[in-house]
Amino acid sequence: MRNKFSKLAFSAAFVLALAFIFSCSSDDNPSNSNQPNINSGSEISSSGGGGNGSSSSSYFLGQSSSAVLKECDAIFNPDNKFCYDGNVYDKCDGMLYDPASQICENGVATPTKCNGNGENYNPLTQICCGSSAILSNSTTEICTNNIVETRCGNNWYKQTTQFCYEGIVYDKCNGLNNYNPSTQACVTGDVVETKCGGNWYSQRTQFCVDSRIYNKCDGMVYPLASHICVNNVATPAKCGNESYNPLTQFCGNGIVKTYDSVTYQGQTYRTTVIGTQTWMAENLNYNVSGSKCNDNNESNCTTYGRLYDWVTAMKLPASCNSSSCASSISAKHQGICPTDWHIPSHAEWIVLVRYAGSSSDSVGKQLKVTSGWNENGNGTNDYGFSALPGGGGYSNGNFYSVGRSGGWLSASEYDWGASEDNAANMVYTWWIGDDVAWIPNEKSVILFSVRCVKD
Repeated sequence: MRNKFSKLAFSAAFVLALAFIFSCSSDDNPSNSNQPNINSGSEISSSGGGGNGSSSSSYFLGQSSSAVLKECDAIFNPDNKFCYDGNVYDKCDGMLYDPASQICENGVATPTKCNGNGENYNPLTQICCGSSAILSNSTTEICTNNIVETRCGNNWYKQTTQFCYEGIVYDKCNGLNNYNPSTQACVTGDVVETKCGGNWYSQRTQFCVDSRIYNKCDGMVYPLASHICVNNVATPAKCGNESYNPLTQFCGNGIVKTYDSVTYQGQTYRTTVIGTQTWMAENLNYNVSGSKCNDNNESNCTTYGRLYDWVTAMKLPASCNSSSCASSISAKHQGICPTDWHIPSHAEWIVLVRYAGSSSDSVGKQLKVTSGWNENGNGTNDYGFSALPGGGGYSNGNFYSVGRSGGWLSASEYDWGASEDNAANMVYTWWIGDDVAWIPNEKSVILFSVRCVKD
């Protein structure tokens, strides 16, 4: 019996001793609970070099118990290097780290985040684009100026401000919302589903009468046949003491005058006689290839007409953008205007301006409509010209100044300084804002409104 107890005591002491040895071995192991796991028992001597502390590729860092990682073929020293998924890395201040989620900076293994506080990323397979992570070999995403662009058909788009629908890129509505272009449109920042005369409009800011779109007056619908919107107040239309219908008449220097009209391509345009000239009292809204709506918003075309580059308005070949086409320009050049009407020449614009007033600021006021201009820019519309602030655009797709000012094309190439290199590329244009001025502009760059004048 005594021998049995002695044997039991010896066995217990032996087990305790082994437990102590393994405990000490675990404490000495550099792979503690705060470090990535090492595949224990995988260290073997390298052939021909084991005497200098080198290790074969079998000594590798394991990402998780379920991950299957490649072993390294290279020979390395495990004292200062380690293997991860087939590649050898330097330890970080002598410590192991996870190359798929950390980088070693100044001897510290740091979690990888884009732009410091953005998305986590894997340095082995991803790159940062601003605060976002994308695959380094992606065929569907690219990084442009720190913004992720995604493929849509054959084009790239920015998901922050655009969306893709059936292979076509669209701007988000108000920069925020996607919509279905087959059943909806973006109008003045609203996603809308209503049309007026074939054009989309926002019922929040606009209303429809006789298939034409009008802006509300301080958010309210008002009677167009008897009122005008002045400083956001619907005001009875009066010319002196006489009431008039703003849809068909205007008040010219205290006298009620009636517009005439011309119908072209399915739309009826008001016309007005100013001195010896007869002008359209609206901007042309003929939807010809190459024409644009300011801000690509259809309701702007309904209100202000379309914007055109010079060769489109003149119906001339694109080569006229870079060379003079004076021999192809007739004295009364029809271009895209109706029959018996033409694009006004620079000289005809001068006749209009001189008839309307003696100073540029007074001319601008007399030619502008009585409502619709921002920043207290409304006019008196003394001659029924009804200039509206349709703004302008560029051939690169940018637009500007809608609601604040308006630009119009002339048929005349710029002929001042014919010795200048860029003279053949320029055309006379007219601009109405706080005042009236003519400005030479590049034919191929500028997009302006068109007013037709009668032959």
